[in-house]
Amino acid sequence: MFFMGMPGSGKSYWGSTVATAYSLPFIDLDARIQERVGMQIADYFEKYGEHEFRLREQETLLDVIHNKEKNHIVACGGGTPVFFNNLTEMKKAGCTIYLDANIEYLLQRLANSPTRRPLLEGKELNKALLELYHKRNPFFSQADYIFDIENISVSKFENILPSCIGRH
Repeated sequence: MFFMGMPGSGKSYWGSTVATAYSLPFIDLDARIQERVGMQIADYFEKYGEHEFRLREQETLLDVIHNKEKNHIVACGGGTPVFFNNLTEMKKAGCTIYLDANIEYLLQRLANSPTRRPLLEGKELNKALLELYHKRNPFFSQADYIFDIENISVSKFENILPSCIGRH
């Protein structure tokens, strides 16, 4: 299962929560990338640029997909499904889940977040989020399942888990 959505939508939180609830392995793609490159994503982004980051992101995603470990839950970075053929690869490898959140919800979550987000730094947050949302939503909306983040619970995943397990 691949969790995708905007920055601040709770991909890592819900991915790890669902993984724990159903005893499945959890992978945070951003954390895996940081391990691979030996620095924080924001620092890598700043030093090498977005294109190089997206290449590392794709390599890491494909490593996760082709790993022999099955039935894991992956929290993707906000832009993961937007670049290259990542969304196609994710959909071939398992279920995709879009955690849909409105801009007001994201603004509240990001305003209190200590995480640096390179695509939002130095910009008016509301405007930058709207711009990202309009660019990314066409990709997110192709997910197998879409959950409104404000009406989500672990039990909502119970219904889709049987159809997602074993697809990888």
